[in-house]
Amino acid sequence: MPKGNKISVVIPFYNAEKTLELCLDGLRNQTVKPEEIILVDNNSTDTSKEIVNAFINDHRDPQIVYVFCRKEGPSAARNKGAEVATGDWLVFTDSDCIPHSSWISDYTTHFENDSIGAVAGCIKPHSPVNLVQKTLSLFTLPENQEEIIHDSFSINKGLYPTANLAVRMQIFNSVSGFDETLRYSEDRDLCAKIYKSGYKIKAVKDAAVEHIHRTSLRGLIKQSFGFGTGHPYKLRHLSQGTILLTLPFIEISHALSNKYVWIDLVQADKKLLLSLLF
Repeated sequence: MPKGNKISVVIPFYNAEKTLELCLDGLRNQTVKPEEIILVDNNSTDTSKEIVNAFINDHRDPQIVYVFCRKEGPSAARNKGAEVATGDWLVFTDSDCIPHSSWISDYTTHFENDSIGAVAGCIKPHSPVNLVQKTLSLFTLPENQEEIIHDSFSINKGLYPTANLAVRMQIFNSVSGFDETLRYSEDRDLCAKIYKSGYKIKAVKDAAVEHIHRTSLRGLIKQSFGFGTGHPYKLRHLSQGTILLTLPFIEISHALSNKYVWIDLVQADKKLLLSLLF
């Protein structure tokens, strides 16, 4: 790894036995290995810890680290992983994501510009097995369509999920990492803090992971509810006031100081309901 570009991969997990092994297989198959892999257990009660221990024992590699985080929530788990990381870059993904074999190799080609504070890799859908997954693959965590460098953001532009995000360690520490009071939109909040610190975020079409979407209607509704709870935070804290209507293939917005209205009709739960009605 070039000097100054050492990578620490941080993956939080909670009761992830159904997807964790696929995620770890993706790490095992990297053409370029990261400096270290930090796996953060956020109070799992299933066999996730055993899966991680088997992965560590199979590699016999001291650069693979198991960390336990008692405080609940993905923000706390990611911050815990960052605390023990030693790399120049923190590369975050989730336990329901499968990194492509060139994931780390691709990321290293985007780290040279010192004005870049974070790089957002591409998120592709894993092959759907039912209608719920197909619906989520169409409308949740869309792929990056172009390579672009952002120097500013709006509610729906320039803010990227930590399902696939690399952040300079120095900048991550300077903005105090993730806000542990947030369970949703914590990744968007982190991106906003990076911009406010004077750095840019680069979105790329490579450095890809495949996201394994939820398979049940209950899981879809729970996720959609969670995303919905993040909307008020983004309206209040990531804008000065706006009226926003998002429809399929069109977005209508109007900046209006101290007015916060967001009607969002493109979420996956609404698309699934419409398809069922048809």
